[in-house]
Amino acid sequence: MPRKKAKSTSRKRKTTSFLEKSQVGISLTSQAFQNLNEIVEGTGLSKSKVVEGLVTGNIAIASKIADKVISIESNLDNESSDSLNTKIQILDGSVAEENQSLNQESSTKSSLKEEPGDIAELEKNIQEHENKYQSLSQSFQEKEDLIKKLERQLQEQKAAQKTQETQENSSLAEIDSLKQQLSETKEKTKSAEQTAEAYKTKIEELEQQLNDTVKEKENLSQQSGEKEEALSQLQQQLSERENEVESIKSDRD
Repeated sequence: MPRKKAKSTSRKRKTTSFLEKSQVGISLTSQAFQNLNEIVEGTGLSKSKVVEGLVTGNIAIASKIADKVISIESNLDNESSDSLNTKIQILDGSVAEENQSLNQESSTKSSLKEEPGDIAELEKNIQEHENKYQSLSQSFQEKEDLIKKLERQLQEQKAAQKTQETQENSSLAEIDSLKQQLSETKEKTKSAEQTAEAYKTKIEELEQQLNDTVKEKENLSQQSGEKEEALSQLQQQLSERENEVESIKSDRD
């Protein structure tokens, strides 16, 4: 909360007429003079009215960059309705800081008034949160145990799968070996079939040659019989001739 300075003024002020006003010469920077012109244009008041309103407290300027805050409190005097009792105080800080401090103080007082009920409510909330925490802790432990159980089952499944993969790899290797043997057997069978086909062709050629030889032999046998028959005929004819010759010789003798 902004700290009030010790310096303060309190005086009675009467309402004044135009004739009682005093002329005051002031010097302003170009920025302040520009701001005064904009205030005059925005409010429709004269410069004198603006300055007088600021000093008497009838016009207030809200600024977040103010280094000092001037508090002007004016009350009617009990003795006379024509005079005002004006109290001026100079404060440190800005209006925003003053309001913030007041709000914080009000909030603190309100919280202190409601403190017994709030404590009971807080204790109730704490107990509820503790119960939830215990329930969550138990649930977390159960889930952690379940995770460990699932991890063990997963490890067992991985080991079983690895064993199965080893057996499958062994079976695949055996199948590959059998396929290789079958391929080799097929090659040997193909080679044997080719050799058998060659033998078959050779046998057929030999059989053909044998048949040709038999036919040639039969032809030769037939020709030999014909020649023997021709020879027999020739021998018979020769014997007949010889007999004729003998007969002729006998007739001559």
